Amino acid sequence: MLNDLNVVLYEEKPSHELYHYTSIDSLLSIVKDKALWATELKYLNDSQELRYFVDLMRDKTLGYDAFGNEAEIDATNQLRSWIRDSFVDGALVFTTSFTEKGNVLSQWRGYCEHGKGVSLGFDPGAIVVCADQASFRLGRCIYDLKRH
Repeated sequence: MLNDLNVVLYEEKPSHELYHYTSIDSLLSIVKDKALWATELKYLNDSQELRYFVDLMRDKTLGYDAFGNEAEIDATNQLRSWIRDSFVDGALVFTTSFTEKGNVLSQWRGYCEHGKGVSLGFDPGAIVVCADQASFRLGRCIYDLKRH
């Protein structure tokens, strides 16, 4: 189960230009430091996304231990413990957000002070190389409730 989930979450590599919405001050920092920083998940502007993920993962693993072998049951129990004890309160997961849409009003409103934002376009291949070099994983955010 966990291997299948891992494959689905990370198998698709980006193929279109990816955009990152940010403030002008952050743009200056990105250019100066030649670095794009990741944010710890609990500090995102929409904490419901994290809570939804935690609830979804907990619900999806309920009852799984009745069907797996001993190693799978142990891994599932470890995942449940991690979700319950560490995920929300611990500093374990960081993210940087990209989108394939470079000019969306809701993004401007959500990430930038009025009139003080930029949308930075990145080559998808370069993003993949940078992520791999830093041992990061790229995953598409899935909004389709049926796929959840």
